[in-house]
Amino acid sequence: MDIDIGKLLKNDTSPKILLQFGKEVEGIIIGRDRTRLYVDLSPFGTGVIYKSDVADTPFAKTLKTLTVGSKIKARVAELENDEGFIELSLKELNQEALLEELSKKAQAKEVLVGKVIDANKGGLLLQVEGMVGFLPSSQLAPEHYPRAASGESDEILKKLQSLIDKEMNVKILSVDNQKQSLILSEKAALEGDLKKRLERFSQGDEVQGEVTGVTDFGAFVRFGEGLEGLVHISELDWKLISHPKKVLKVGDKVKAKIIKIVNNEVSLSLKALKKDPWQGIEKKYPPGSIVKAVVKELHPFGAFAFINDNVHGLVHISQFGSPKRMEQTLEVEKTYDFEIISLEPKEHRMGLKLLTGQTKETKKEKPKLTNDSQ
Repeated sequence: MDIDIGKLLKNDTSPKILLQFGKEVEGIIIGRDRTRLYVDLSPFGTGVIYKSDVADTPFAKTLKTLTVGSKIKARVAELENDEGFIELSLKELNQEALLEELSKKAQAKEVLVGKVIDANKGGLLLQVEGMVGFLPSSQLAPEHYPRAASGESDEILKKLQSLIDKEMNVKILSVDNQKQSLILSEKAALEGDLKKRLERFSQGDEVQGEVTGVTDFGAFVRFGEGLEGLVHISELDWKLISHPKKVLKVGDKVKAKIIKIVNNEVSLSLKALKKDPWQGIEKKYPPGSIVKAVVKELHPFGAFAFINDNVHGLVHISQFGSPKRMEQTLEVEKTYDFEIISLEPKEHRMGLKLLTGQTKETKKEKPKLTNDSQ
């Protein structure tokens, strides 16, 4: 349709000063061409809506249905643009209405469908009902949570990027009207179904499962009907483990005990199904005993020395005076003679005292040593 822009402007003699930037106005469409709509905003003048204003949004479809004579509401984006028109924004006004509608859905905890359009190191960006929302990694369902054995952000990002173009069921956690943004959760969308599947399990139950991921802090194990729990590194074994990958790998079949179920999150333990090596230890290693132990770790607070794989004690820093003096005295992976000065079996704590005369270069031999082979 040919529009006489000059004629429109010639007839446009109304005082635009009465309008305000951001004001909501209503007018009647008086013309349209390939790139814009012209709106009669009497008594203020003629407004224009550029189709680029709503490009790549759901509002583009709305614009196509409007004809000359249709009423339309929009927001003032510019009092007078380079072409002399009052520039209007349909997108801004509809965005507010959409935010209001999404706020209602968030309050109703409605499950929506979103499509992953991008990923960053913190999570995913999803297109949800015409708006872009952010889904933090912590709010992903277990099957989509990025398990990076090395804990490196690049590896995590790669796993998140593999989800681009995937559709997800999500719930809206919050709506920020000022920033026009959403915070989403896939985990929350699964709560009802997850809670139902968890009803047949209780704390203390033993389950058979398969390791689905190994991270710095533990291992994820899938069990039951699509359920998943975390075995924290401290629950892998009674002995100290430097990294879960030392004892587990993806695909391993394991038996675990449920030690906690909180907010549909399951904590599992492998060591709970093994005999506690500290049980009855006071009979074998009573305070005052002299033992051989291998120094494994040096810390600012003292040194850990291991009698065997499962039993270790702390040589407190106060015995040396300073970390530097401790490093001058003890050598990692070297065996020394210690006296057990305290023992708390329930807390798995043992205090050790280095027998005098021993350094990195020399050890004073002591008769009648008690060791694990006796």
